[in-house]
Amino acid sequence: MLYYLRKLSIFSLAGIILLSAHPGIASELPELGQDAATIISPYEERRIGEEAMVQIRQSLDFVNDPELSHYLQQIGDRLVASLPEHRNDFLFFLIAHPEINAFALPGGFVGVNTGLIIASRNESELAAVLAHEISHVTQRHWPRMVAAQKDRAGMTLAAILASIVLASSGNPNSAGVAMAAMAADADSQLAFTRSFEREADRIGISLLSDGGYDVSAMAGFFERLAEDNRYTGVEVPEFMRTHPVTTDRIAEARNNEKRFPHHPSKQSETFLHLVARIKALYPPNGSPLPGFRAELADESASKLSKQAARYGLALALMVSGEFADAKKEISILRVERPDFLQYQVAEADIELGAGRVDNGLRLYQHIYKNHSRTTWVVQRYAEVLIANQRAATALTVLKPSLKQHPKDPILNKLMATASGDTGDLIQAHRSMAEYYVLNGDPHAAINQLNIAERNAGKNFYVLAAIKARRREIENSLAAAAPAK
Repeated sequence: MLYYLRKLSIFSLAGIILLSAHPGIASELPELGQDAATIISPYEERRIGEEAMVQIRQSLDFVNDPELSHYLQQIGDRLVASLPEHRNDFLFFLIAHPEINAFALPGGFVGVNTGLIIASRNESELAAVLAHEISHVTQRHWPRMVAAQKDRAGMTLAAILASIVLASSGNPNSAGVAMAAMAADADSQLAFTRSFEREADRIGISLLSDGGYDVSAMAGFFERLAEDNRYTGVEVPEFMRTHPVTTDRIAEARNNEKRFPHHPSKQSETFLHLVARIKALYPPNGSPLPGFRAELADESASKLSKQAARYGLALALMVSGEFADAKKEISILRVERPDFLQYQVAEADIELGAGRVDNGLRLYQHIYKNHSRTTWVVQRYAEVLIANQRAATALTVLKPSLKQHPKDPILNKLMATASGDTGDLIQAHRSMAEYYVLNGDPHAAINQLNIAERNAGKNFYVLAAIKARRREIENSLAAAAPAK
């Protein structure tokens, strides 16, 4: 199974260790050796995923670009729309890494490397990977595998605990002890892993169809990765190591897709431009400038592909500080398509980067006027305003958007920053509490509300609101906790 299953030995057991050290959580963890129905409840699964997210946010290079993040979440939301019991549970996020990989954590956290998006030929292929990852979560593969391995799980946990104890005493072989135990355990899980992969493929194709995507994209993506790797002679991508692809599996996926209506893949201009954006802002190998210039010189490329390449070239020039050339390239696109939103935003960013702040802000104000309901535009405009010491204006932009999208984590975090910059520390901590709730860390949210309460003084109405919100979070934790 994906990164998800191969990392089980690390994330599940390390997650259990982390949870056991967290006040109020250790007592909620199940005993290993119970059957699948009781070993991990959905609440416990979510909590382990949340704890893992806290750790990986400190270790991995998260992409905080509003445009890219919004796009990925939109695809994910479209795929889970047919699953009303799960649709609000999933958080999709980008990691800036050139490796072709994606992974799911317990509880509905799905990560995608920028390298995988670059490797995808169209939006349907990207959606196919997300659908596969979603299916690992909805089918509860993680607790099912723990249950199936109950006889060995204790041994693996013991090895991990032993390695931690040895590491604390300075033993240089502790990591080797843990990894050897996990490798042996992974070998014994291989057959079970393949069955989960097939199930995730089968359920994932159904999600693809429900989302209106090309159901042939899943097998097509796997086939192409296998074929490309066969002839290039380079190291096998992480995705293929953690998602073992066999001819039988591809054939089964091809057979599964026959059960659904065919929705041919159409090249999305949004997808092409966001791939170009990733290449420019998070280049996988060296400078992206030669690659964009080669695409522009390719006479066989479509007009849309060339426009996306020029857009990427403009962004890459901006990143490298060549603002005059960047402005020249984006101006060509603005003449060709004056109303295309991505080009307008790129022009404003280039102006800001070149130090023409007033002009850049004027352009952003115009963009916001015409796209005030586009969440990522609001996020980007607020970021720009805050970065240029206009936090009060940012608040006027954020407040109406938050009324429409109160559960948007980025909007809440920006609200916290802007409030703090204007001196409203109570609102800053309350907004950060909402940000933590939405990112799966209710305990951190409660801490923020405690700080807000200490700053509220004797303001009865504010105190009442803070205490009521804290009770809501505490009650949700208590309601979701398993019976003791």
